Amino acid sequence: MYRPILFIFQVYLSTRRGSWIVNRIWKRGLPLDYTFLRRFNTDIEKLLPESFRNSVIERRLNSRFDHAVYGLKPKHRVNAQHIMINDELPNQIAAGNVVIKVSTKMSIMYVNDI
Repeated sequence: MYRPILFIFQVYLSTRRGSWIVNRIWKRGLPLDYTFLRRFNTDIEKLLPESFRNSVIERRLNSRFDHAVYGLKPKHRVNAQHIMINDELPNQIAAGNVVIKVSTKMSIMYVNDI
């Protein structure tokens, strides 16, 4: 039986607030959860102010993928809301396969917007 093969050349991602995108692999090739869920890190978190911790993590995230350049930098700090863990999305955005559409309305309908 013949099945047509569909190709999607471009995907649109609509966001109102943006999001912090984090890869599963952190510094020195270690998994993200292995790096952050350590007793040493939780003890240090109790000593350092939250604004300092946010600044360090945001600087690290932007060094790998600059959220402001692609229109994804949210107004909230990294520890204020849930983060998005995704390895492939930054690569697809940079390659142009995923286009970011920043919206302010509750519902959006794109018609002939190519």
